[in-house]
Amino acid sequence: ELAEAHEAVLANRLLDFLKEREDVRILGQDHAAPGKRASTIAFHARAMPSYHIAQKLADHQIAAGAGDFYALRCVQALGMDADDGVVRVSLVHYNSMAEVDRLVEALGEILPNA
Repeated sequence: ELAEAHEAVLANRLLDFLKEREDVRILGQDHAAPGKRASTIAFHARAMPSYHIAQKLADHQIAAGAGDFYALRCVQALGMDADDGVVRVSLVHYNSMAEVDRLVEALGEILPNA
């Protein structure tokens, strides 16, 4: 229970940042609560390819993936470009708020001003 609660706090920090951006689409619920949403966050930024965002995060020493994550039909059903896919970040119990703050700061630098 403590791990789930911690993950929800971390996820909400990222989700709150993403919700503020008009150029970002969050896949799934935009609020994390224990037992209601996993702390794996997928999003798409209209102004920049997902692979580019993931690479820029890697340049900041932050691990993130990009693509369809073996859910091609789901990506297509959501009306998204299957070649671009989404950016996916997984937050877990051993991540710290400082790490999520660093992720948010990096995304703020990477994504164009909305």
